Amino acid sequence: MTKPKKKPLKMVGKIKKRLLRLWSQAVHEDHQHRCAVCGLKTGDVVDGKVQKIDAHHIEDKTNYALRFNRKNGILLCVWHHKFGKDSAHRSPVWFMEWMLKVRPMQWKYVQEHRNDVIDNDDREILAQIEQSFQTKLSEEDRIFFNIADLENLENKKHLNPMITPMKKSKGKKAKGHLFEDIDQAEESSSSSSQ
Repeated sequence: MTKPKKKPLKMVGKIKKRLLRLWSQAVHEDHQHRCAVCGLKTGDVVDGKVQKIDAHHIEDKTNYALRFNRKNGILLCVWHHKFGKDSAHRSPVWFMEWMLKVRPMQWKYVQEHRNDVIDNDDREILAQIEQSFQTKLSEEDRIFFNIADLENLENKKHLNPMITPMKKSKGKKAKGHLFEDIDQAEESSSSSSQ
């Protein structure tokens, strides 16, 4: 008599990869698919380009205690996530100051829980984490994430570098103007001395 084959258990690595994807989806939903800083929405078209919004870990995802915790997540446009002068990756000091001003409860939570210890190889814990992604935001969570600020788009327009025209000058023009000013100053000083 042959034994029935057991279903192979999913590898923990695959479970974690799925949880990271579910975490990202939950952060997108929590933030109404909008950048927490400037309000840019997933799919908005700016200068003919469809905008992408990223889920960002406040405390790095290598911190396994907070890796799958949606309270450690924030949604940011690519400008405020990685590429802008004022972005979470390029200017952690700016990001920390912004968090303390706009999301103090979330910042405090991450600070208090960053040294927690969780066994991320325990399948039961991973199943509980997966279940936590099924819940919608409560009114308490809306206050925690400061959703009122997120919905106040009119006051965020000036923070959106993709929409706000930025003054860019090309090197030649800037140098030309600079030298013109210097030349004019030299001309006026030499004509007054004659």
